[in-house]
Amino acid sequence: MMQSTQNLNTLVLEQSDNTATLYLNRPECSNAFNALMIEELNSTLDQVADQAQCTTLFLKAKGKHFSAGADLNWMRQQAHMSMAENIDDARPLAQLMQRLDTMPQVTIALVQGCAYGGALGLIACCDIAVCDPASRFCFSEVKLGLMPAVISPYINRAIGQRYSRALMLSAEVFHAQQAHHYGLIHRVCDDLAEMEAHYRTTCQEHSTHALQETKALLAHLDQKKIDHALIDDTVKAIAQIRTHQDAQERMASFLSRNKN
Repeated sequence: MMQSTQNLNTLVLEQSDNTATLYLNRPECSNAFNALMIEELNSTLDQVADQAQCTTLFLKAKGKHFSAGADLNWMRQQAHMSMAENIDDARPLAQLMQRLDTMPQVTIALVQGCAYGGALGLIACCDIAVCDPASRFCFSEVKLGLMPAVISPYINRAIGQRYSRALMLSAEVFHAQQAHHYGLIHRVCDDLAEMEAHYRTTCQEHSTHALQETKALLAHLDQKKIDHALIDDTVKAIAQIRTHQDAQERMASFLSRNKN
């Protein structure tokens, strides 16, 4: 069995035979997103997507939590960006969501601990999502005067507008069984390693061509195509709200309370 490990600044990519496992690897800050992580996620997903022999991609995280959402230092930088700079800053995240959503491989998110903000977009973009019973989720953006713009098309498609409204507007923390009920999570499992082994075996038994064609068909059948125009709309929306006075004041207050 051929095995390889690629250590990046914010990620670890492990590959064996026809399976890839991509770890978010910033456990010291609960795997929070920053510009470098987004850049490395985009380039690594492109790399995996081009590997015809790879049929399955597992998305995991090192440490206690899947991801706390946006990195505080990254948010501090955004707070001082112009509208044009915010558009340039938000676009790679939007590209990341689209890249993950359109991967030819079967994508499986294995979630532990907390998944906040943009991390929920990664989960919604995966074909299969599994979490442990202690997992917690939250769309926390409106607390900061922001909105989950670039992930909203994927969340809305995954759980529907009714639940999207309730969860995004309330910014309430919800637990694993609720996430399963809403449709964000497909299975809640005590042993994520056991579930990973199950999907490794199951997906290897299937036709690679059939898996890819099935994903392509389902994307074609989707009622609201997530195209470049829609992605541009979400990028502009997050850039506009980041530069709004209310968001600036709320973010400044939040960041001043979280200086470390």
